Amino acid sequence: MTAGGAIGGRSPRAGAADARPRFRHARPARSRGRHRAAAPHSGFPALLLAYGISQLGEAMTLIGLPWFVLQTGGELVEVGVVTAVGTAGSAVCGMLGGPLVDRIGLRRTAMLSLVVGGTAMGAIVVLHASAALSFPLLVGLTLAATALDGPGTTALTGLIGDLARARGTPLESANSAFQGIGHLIFLVSPALGGLVAATSGSDTLLLVDAAACLLAAVVLLAGVRRRGPARPGPPGVYLNQLREGIAVLRGDPLIRALVPYGTVLDALGTALVTIVLVAYSHQVLGTAAGLGAMVSAFSIGALLGAVGYGMLATRVPRRAAFFAGHLVVIALLALLASGPPVGVLLGAIVVAGVLGAPIEAVSVAVLQERVPPAAFGRVAGARAALTAVAAPAAVGAVSVAVAGAGLNATLVGMAVCYAVLVAGGLLHPGLRRFTVQPGVTNQSSLSHDMTAL
Repeated sequence: MTAGGAIGGRSPRAGAADARPRFRHARPARSRGRHRAAAPHSGFPALLLAYGISQLGEAMTLIGLPWFVLQTGGELVEVGVVTAVGTAGSAVCGMLGGPLVDRIGLRRTAMLSLVVGGTAMGAIVVLHASAALSFPLLVGLTLAATALDGPGTTALTGLIGDLARARGTPLESANSAFQGIGHLIFLVSPALGGLVAATSGSDTLLLVDAAACLLAAVVLLAGVRRRGPARPGPPGVYLNQLREGIAVLRGDPLIRALVPYGTVLDALGTALVTIVLVAYSHQVLGTAAGLGAMVSAFSIGALLGAVGYGMLATRVPRRAAFFAGHLVVIALLALLASGPPVGVLLGAIVVAGVLGAPIEAVSVAVLQERVPPAAFGRVAGARAALTAVAAPAAVGAVSVAVAGAGLNATLVGMAVCYAVLVAGGLLHPGLRRFTVQPGVTNQSSLSHDMTAL
């Protein structure tokens, strides 16, 4: 169970250190010429704002699109088709879109993803209003809306690293800021989306997403400036560029160990949330409300963990933060197998969310720190490809285990798997040092921006 997927972008089609005391900005360096240099961190608040706006719109679509299909005469089968096409399109393009990110640049890719996604969502509503929306056209527009979400996620993740380094913010703190925004929106969006759907209809939710995407693109255009001359895209055949990204991934001992190792553990975490907790809610708690309570408890813990780790990132060793988040899952699985009182279970899930929040912040920080900027899209794309393969495989395997061996046996088996993997990771030479590169230390300016937002 982890804090979530890669930071940035529009999640599934795609996190915040909110320190309330206000701090003064560090004074920007003066140029040697006639003009004062622009503040090197001026784009970070705009990136935070754009991400929050786009995530709110995405949350509205996660509720609004299935409801729109049903309200316009579709059945659950059609809902499944639309959802599957959108998820598959995002995954495939995320795997293959790395060279695109490196070729056209982080900022342009992020804006392109938002503009295309928002335009496609708006087109669904306009065509429906004009009685010209067929089901195949709806599926096609859903695919268009999600196709660039993977590259957009990669681009925003790279932008976080670029802007954090420019302003002297610890990478873990910057990543935690975006994680926290995502968790906060996830907590409030179901109730907000349901209210909007009940009062204005599901098509309004899709319009909100369209408007949010376009507004976020405008914020990126106006608030996140490109520094320095534009770099031409890397030459070569597309598949050769993908191979170059994999070569970079394999060339760094920490990345070479961390990416596949973290991918396997994250895949097990996905199976825990999507299969095990659902089965536990049905078989043990006997109510769907129990599942909602467990998911909400984890989201609350993840939000608290993102805020706390964002504030304390420079004081907590990366390796300790990474493995603590996985160790607590072993305890949670053992607790689930023992059938604890609901209050104890929810408290344990909150703790798991708190300790699991730093996992993704640390993993992404390693990539942002060690991958050359010209190859970031391809390396992140290779990571996305591994995730796209591992997560469904883990979900399928755990589903078969629950159906065949039973819930308790599956819980014990998963706890053993986690224990073996964590022990192996602690002993793996490539995972013994999560080296922190110098030069990313100013944390107070991030707190100022979070307070301002």
